[in-house]
Amino acid sequence: GVRTEHGMVRYTVATRAVYGRLSLARDAARLFSRRGPGRLVLVTCSDWNGQEYLSNAVVVAQPVPR
Repeated sequence: GVRTEHGMVRYTVATRAVYGRLSLARDAARLFSRRGPGRLVLVTCSDWNGQEYLSNAVVVAQPVPR
């Protein structure tokens, strides 16, 4: 969950995917859009090859209704 000034918001994972750098850039407008219902998008680096990260893991979660 995430604590806000209005209390705790709990989330459930809706999707998870691994994106290469080019595909993440291509889908960024959709992934990070502020339109539509609220959601939580977590992005982290993945696929370390010893010099750089080759991709990003992305998890999209929807708030659980109270």
